[in-house]
This record gives sequence, structure tokens and C-alpha cells, in this order.
Amino acid sequence: MSSKFGANGEQLVRFLDAAQELSAEHVEPIVAETRGIEVRDARSRISDAPQSAASIAAVESAVRDLVKALRGKFPPNATTAERMAIRSFTSVLGSAVFALASRPKLDDNTVGLVLDPFAERLGFEWRSWGVSSEAVKDGQHG
Repeated sequence: MSSKFGANGEQLVRFLDAAQELSAEHVEPIVAETRGIEVRDARSRISDAPQSAASIAAVESAVRDLVKALRGKFPPNATTAERMAIRSFTSVLGSAVFALASRPKLDDNTVGLVLDPFAERLGFEWRSWGVSSEAVKDGQHG
């Protein structure tokens, strides 16, 4: 299963599995942590990272499945503000999944800006996987 996600497939599958445990209580804190301009810039760099069409399709499908599973945990009678927060949350969650799929094409700091707010709540340590920021800067990644 992990091969369809590329080189970081195993890590991505672990994150997707862990993310199923996110609850409605996680929405607002994650949205608050990812509102800054630096996160928007990181999301732009992540979306620009080169990916094969097959990899993009696989990740998009995984994100849709994850969001569908999580939406069942959100209040069905949400206010407009809550719905906006949920939309922001699912958008940033999608960026986090793409960030993992894009490693090691991106440096860890870029990935961390969108992934860390999720990882902290999931107890998911991703920085010990893959290539370090220094190796990316030195051109040592594959």
C-alpha cells in the first residue's frame, strides 16, 4: 500500500492512521496555530513540490477518505464560524499529508510548519524519518 505514496509511503500511512484519531476538539487549536503568513508560504511551497500524477492522485484520494472519516466527528449543527474553522482545518490537514508525501523534496522546516500542529496532538514524531534539513540544503537528497 505504501508504494503508491512514494518514498515516504510508510510514514504517510502511519500519519493517516494516526490522524483518524483527531477529534472536533482539535480543530480550533490547530487552525489557530496555522493562521500565520509563514504557514501560508509553506503551504504554497508544498503545493509546488514536484509529484507524479499517480502520487498526487493517491494522496488526494487518501486526504478525501481521511476528511470524510473525520467529518463524522464534527458537530452536524455547526455554526458558520465552526464550519469555517472545519474547512480551514481540513485544508491544512490536506497540506500536512502532501507535506509528508513531498519529503525529502522539501526541507523539514517547511514541512514542520503545517505538520507539527497535527503531529504534536497525535504523538507522531516525523522528524526522525527521512532526510534532514541540512542534507536537503546540501543537495544530498534523492
